[in-house]
Amino acid sequence: MGIYEIFPGYIAPAFQAISVFCLSLPKNQIGTNIFGGAQPFEGLGFLNLSGDWALVGLHGPLYTPLSAQDGISLATRALNKQFYRSLLAIPGLFKILTTCATPAVRQLSAVELRKRVSAGKRKQWKKLQSSMRDIIKSRLLKIITTEPVAITQHAIARVISEIGKYELPEKAWPQLLGLLIKASDSPVAHEREVAIFTLSNLMDTFIDSFAESLPQIYSLLAKTLQDPESLEADEESSIVTFQAMIPQMSVVMGQTLEASDESGAKKCFDTVETLLIIEVPLINSHLAQLVQFNATIGNNKALDESQRIMALNCLLWTIKFKKSNIASLELIKPIVDSLITIGAKDKPKDPKDDSVARTAFQCLDALSTTLSPQAVFPALYA
Repeated sequence: MGIYEIFPGYIAPAFQAISVFCLSLPKNQIGTNIFGGAQPFEGLGFLNLSGDWALVGLHGPLYTPLSAQDGISLATRALNKQFYRSLLAIPGLFKILTTCATPAVRQLSAVELRKRVSAGKRKQWKKLQSSMRDIIKSRLLKIITTEPVAITQHAIARVISEIGKYELPEKAWPQLLGLLIKASDSPVAHEREVAIFTLSNLMDTFIDSFAESLPQIYSLLAKTLQDPESLEADEESSIVTFQAMIPQMSVVMGQTLEASDESGAKKCFDTVETLLIIEVPLINSHLAQLVQFNATIGNNKALDESQRIMALNCLLWTIKFKKSNIASLELIKPIVDSLITIGAKDKPKDPKDDSVARTAFQCLDALSTTLSPQAVFPALYA
């Protein structure tokens, strides 16, 4: 099977113009395969470049930016209709992943490799010789620890998890879980991080094969939570830096509301609500200002009702997730006063419809159920 049958000669000039490289081989040429196979189609991407084999490259169509739209379309069609459908796809992409010096190409090749493994009920993957599959699996576990770029490392982890999804049920990769669990307990922090990320991705795709390893995984989880080298646990300076940005975020939220940019405002409020939920206290030092901001927006009848509801919903999240801070900062009475004022002024036409008043009373209800009656009732009658 000649490579020109996969990349026909008529597209070669266009590929050269966009730095797409092609392999050329006479039909009767038998190449030397580093896997030990001698068939021309066995792992073409791994063939030693000897004899009439000429590897001009396959990196271009994965990465090279082009100004000519027809060149882009031609490369895309060739990849989708010819290369990705051939037995060359998985070995070729893996070759790029393990040899290319360009990080963006390695990352994209890993993304495409995962797609090829899963495509057509893993048809291409199953057609590879078992020895080739074993070498790919073994090499993936090695290169993931040496890959210097995090995003590429994560893409490789997803390739491993995709292969594991199919191989583990068939007991074709029995050493995978053991290797990952062992690496997760490595004295090297980087290796632990990579192994845990890969294990997490694997558990996202397939869980049934983990039953026998659950005790080890639980033990690993307990140890990981106490890892003294965890970046997230020690980045106090980054937390302080982020906290300093909160007031500016409020300014941006106000600007989006003034500009009637509802989409931008929604993104801002979604961001703040996420910060309220997470465990890291990124927003606590500015909580009083945030409560005041949301109460003021909720009470501003010059704004659209949808914008006011967004602010009150943010206040609702604040009440639910920052109740202790609200109590310690003595914010209960200011919140109650604002909510009663809003509810009295904005009576809905239909009690069942979402409205500013209805949302305000939902906040008041959350306040009364989240905090103790002794803390809330005095504020109601003060």
